Amino acid sequence: MAWLNATLQQPAPQKSPGKRNPQSDVQQEPITRRQKHAADGVDFALPELGDEAYLLDIFFDVGPLVPGAMGDVPLLYGHLLDWQRAHGVALCPWEHGLLRRLSRAYCTALYTSTDPAAAAPGSVEETPEDAQERRQRVSDGLAQSLRMLRDTKPKR
Repeated sequence: MAWLNATLQQPAPQKSPGKRNPQSDVQQEPITRRQKHAADGVDFALPELGDEAYLLDIFFDVGPLVPGAMGDVPLLYGHLLDWQRAHGVALCPWEHGLLRRLSRAYCTALYTSTDPAAAAPGSVEETPEDAQERRQRVSDGLAQSLRMLRDTKPKR
């Protein structure tokens, strides 16, 4: 989603020495990759969601990012606590941790996907190094989630 919602960098206007082109001085309105795909008629498919789809509903209900002093930042604990109080929901510790990690990953992807040529996550255009890094992040996140789940089980 962050890759689709990233605001694309605009190419720098070409300047010709000695000639003034008023059209090159006009700044284009920034657009997201989602808007560009829609304008170009490109269909984008999102992966199928499993049983944990409810977490993404919560994630986007809370908001994947919050405004910070120098731009959007990942969710803070207080935002999730406020959401829980407002909805009368008590998230498990692993759900809370996963939502925070999702927010950090979303924030990172949003800012690293501004290059119009950036490959979609998991695409065939992904370099082997990028794929290895992504697999390692997923593996680390899953391991941490499982450790958190194990640590929150009541002791017998």
